[in-house]
Amino acid sequence: MEKLEHHPEKHKEAKCLANEMAEHLKKYCPESYWAIITKLHCLLHGAHFDEDTAKMAVSKMHNVDGTVGGHWSKEDTDKLAIQHNIEHKCDFYYAMNMLYSDLSEVVGKDAAMHAKMAKALYFDDPDMVEGKLFMQWMAVAFVKEK
Repeated sequence: MEKLEHHPEKHKEAKCLANEMAEHLKKYCPESYWAIITKLHCLLHGAHFDEDTAKMAVSKMHNVDGTVGGHWSKEDTDKLAIQHNIEHKCDFYYAMNMLYSDLSEVVGKDAAMHAKMAKALYFDDPDMVEGKLFMQWMAVAFVKEK
């Protein structure tokens, strides 16, 4: 790809071929495909959500209240993340919506309560390993792809 940088048309064609190769790999070797996708994502963002991935993951949530998708917007959770000194705002956005998705009928729908739970469970827990939320989501997303 580096040798094609100065040849825009060839570079564009090489990117198309790489996309074809990725689709083939996804279809016939999904374990390898997801392993590579995860490694590429982690090179760019660490083992954390970026905004696009978090929004996509949240949009696919099937909530216990019968709705689909996020309950809180990224902007809403960003404000709470700042209040709670959360560095990884996309992880927090995912965590809050995931907790709402799974537990809203048990703990209610109060954003402040969900923010406290997300912080306690995923950001302040001394047993929490770096990137657990993202890696946990990748494991579930991979299983759903099969």
